[in-house]
Amino acid sequence: MIIKALNTIKKISKDYIQLLKQEFKNNNIECEDGEIDSHKLYNEKNNEENSTSFLPEQLEINNQLTHSRTYVVFLNQFFQKFKIDYEYTFENFRNLYLCRLRIDNKIFVTDSPFMRKVDAKEEVSKKACDYLKII
Repeated sequence: MIIKALNTIKKISKDYIQLLKQEFKNNNIECEDGEIDSHKLYNEKNNEENSTSFLPEQLEINNQLTHSRTYVVFLNQFFQKFKIDYEYTFENFRNLYLCRLRIDNKIFVTDSPFMRKVDAKEEVSKKACDYLKII
């Protein structure tokens, strides 16, 4: 599943770069400053049928979460942009992890233990994103 997602992202990136090169040669998609407006280019060329969403998708496979780590990335960008004080802490019981995220005075904790730290961190980040309405 992860390999398929990576291959899809790689293909989309190659297609996007080819589009940029082609439009740069044609030189017909310039904005007022003389730069290529890549956002406009991509939206014009990308029709609704072939569009790919990069929002987090969550799949339950053998009671383990396997999905992209998008919530952690969005949350870290949010913290850096607004210079918010935060801290991830992990508690370990045998081979299971609980994650706690402190954002200023608000605390988020995972509902259940996870086998991997990254899964616990993603779960608590999802809770924080939902609470803060980031995604």
